Amino acid sequence: RVLSLEAKVAGYEQELEWCKKDHLELVEQLSQKDVEHEALVDFFEEERQGFIWHINTLQSEREQYLQRIEGHETSTETTHKEVSRLLQIADGARRELLTAQKQRDEAQKEIASIRSDVSSLQAKHQRTQEQLVAIRRDWKKAVEEKERVCEELDTLQPKLQNMDKW
Repeated sequence: RVLSLEAKVAGYEQELEWCKKDHLELVEQLSQKDVEHEALVDFFEEERQGFIWHINTLQSEREQYLQRIEGHETSTETTHKEVSRLLQIADGARRELLTAQKQRDEAQKEIASIRSDVSSLQAKHQRTQEQLVAIRRDWKKAVEEKERVCEELDTLQPKLQNMDKW
């Protein structure tokens, strides 16, 4: 019976040796799997960091594009406002020009009327001058006639006085 127990113990020891050997192989495999796992974790962590960097880069570019778009929108909006303001100024200037043209036309009509009045007054003045020349001529004749009549009177007066004496 001791031999049988010793054989059993030897079988168990053999099994224990195989189990230890299997255990060591499993520990070695597990260690290898841990190394592989760590390598995969590191690889995927690097990939994750690469993706994060790429995502951040894309977000940064997106922000830059959005800012450029906003800048263009603001610039376009500012340009539209400036164009609108310039159009309003141009409309105001056009209205002022039309008003000035109407005033010019009215002034030209008034100038034509004044020229007509001036022509009429010049014609009147010419006639008045002619009448004045005629009046002066007539006045001169009248003065000459008066002087002649006075001379005649002067020559006739002594004769009249002589007649009175008679």
